[in-house]
Formats: sequence, structure tokens, C-alpha cells
Amino acid sequence: MCSLNTAACTNSELLSPLHPNPSPGVIRENDEEARLLDMDDDEEGVDGLPVVQVGQTPDVLRMEFMARAAEDGTVNAAKLQQVLNTIFKGEVEFSLDLTRSLLAMMDRDLSGNVDYYEFEPLAYSLRRWVDVYNKRRDPQTGSLSGHSWGLGDALKDLGYLVPRRLRGLVVVRYGDHLGNISLRDFLMATCRISVMLERFCRHSKGKEERATLYLNDWLQDTIYC
Repeated sequence: MCSLNTAACTNSELLSPLHPNPSPGVIRENDEEARLLDMDDDEEGVDGLPVVQVGQTPDVLRMEFMARAAEDGTVNAAKLQQVLNTIFKGEVEFSLDLTRSLLAMMDRDLSGNVDYYEFEPLAYSLRRWVDVYNKRRDPQTGSLSGHSWGLGDALKDLGYLVPRRLRGLVVVRYGDHLGNISLRDFLMATCRISVMLERFCRHSKGKEERATLYLNDWLQDTIYC
């Protein structure tokens, strides 16, 4: 079994690969630990942003979904991609890779498919993520800057507290050469952060920052996300 501890790792153990280990005796700035924030379930959400407005009524969402669903009422990643590109047309184009990660986030039975009751909260979550991105992006570049407070504020708006050192890795992985993050890459990064934090919490007890799990469970969690 493997024991994962989010609190016991110091900055020196989680340094970006772009920076070498600092010299002994160098004082490192304290950083917060990754965690899920407690968010109020009100209709306004954070800073007045809508939570459940997708741009279409539930009837339209159901119609778009069921038009592509198989006989058992589910869709695979390719069909889900078509649904999302229809719903969010003109805002963001969903790649198949991004869609696969979004499907894995909602696929509770690991079947590779989602039904409408798994799809509907996904659509609401994506609407929320897109709204937060648009609020926090740089008006000049139209992108979210990874070198300002925008990325951290956007993730915090969504209920994810991500340490600065890990936000730096998000920029390395999902940003361009200037450190700007596109909407589609932000959705992918948010999906991965959401999945891994929620799966960690599922393995931990209460609000402890330590989880013990079998290697096969860890591999399953990291491979299918």
C-alpha cells in the first residue's frame, strides 16, 4: 500500500523541474497546501457568477444528449464531444482528448460512457468554469495569465486551493511560451485538478491530508482521468 501525504512535503520536495534545488540554508517562502474549499451552494455562487445557467434549458440539454445517445441512453467520448461542441458553440471547441478526461471525471462505473444524469452536472460545471475563466482572463490578451494572480484566483473561485509551486507546474504543462493559458487548456487543467483532489479526498479520512491506498487504486486514479 502507498501512503500519500499532502502536508508532509516541503517546497524542496516539490520544486519545479525548471529550478534546481536551492543551496542549504536558503529560506523558502511558506506556501499553502492543496485542498478543496468549502463553497456556499447559493444560486449566485462566487462574486455573483451564475452556477446553473448553461445557456440552454434542461429540455434542450436533454434533447441534444438523447439525439446522440445509444439505445441504453449513454454516450461515449466521441458522441459527448459532439454534444459539448453544440452546447458551447462559439465559446470553446472541445477536443477528443479533453472530452475523454471530462467523461472520466463523471464516469462512476468506469464503463467509458455517461448517461444523462451524469452529463447534466458536467454541463453545469463546464458553464461555471467557462464563466470564471472569462472573468479572470487578461482583457488585453484574452487569455488567463499564469504569471499573475489570475490563475490562482480562478481556481479559488471554483473551490480549488492550489499552491503557488503547483500552479507553476500548471503553467509549464498547460501554458504557452508566454505563460498564457487558453480556455480549452484551462478546462483540461481544471478537470485534472478537480479529479485528483476529489479522488484523494475519497481515499482520505475526513479532512486529513494523508491517504493510504493500494497501488492498483492509485494507478487506476491516475490513468483514468
